[in-house]
Amino acid sequence: MADYHILEVGLAGDQARIVFHISVPNENNSAGVNLRTALRQFRSLSTKVPFIDQNEKDLIADGEIFELVESVTFDPELTNAQKNQIIKDRAIVLLQTFPDKIRSILEFWGFDGTAV
Repeated sequence: MADYHILEVGLAGDQARIVFHISVPNENNSAGVNLRTALRQFRSLSTKVPFIDQNEKDLIADGEIFELVESVTFDPELTNAQKNQIIKDRAIVLLQTFPDKIRSILEFWGFDGTAV
C-alpha cells in the first residue's frame, strides 16, 4: 500500500494535489467505540484515488486508512527529485502526527449521557 498518491500537478509545476493514506489507530475512544468504527460512522469512506487496487479500497472502506487530501506548493525551479522529497517529507510528518488528530476528532464519538 502506498503512503500517498499524486492526483495532479499544476501546469506551472509549482503545486501538486496529493492524497495521503494515514493509518487509523485500532483502539477505543472514551465512549468505548473503536476509532475505525467511529470513522466509518463519522463520514462516508470512499477513495478519492481512481487508480488504487481493491486492497487499498477495502482498507479505506473498513476505516483502517484515512485519506487526507492536501495541496503541496513548491518552487517550480526545483527538480522533480526535490519536489518528490518535499512530498515524502510531508508524508512522514502526517504519518507520525495525524493519528493523534484522528484520536482528538473522534474522542467522544458515540458517547451518550444524561443531564441528571
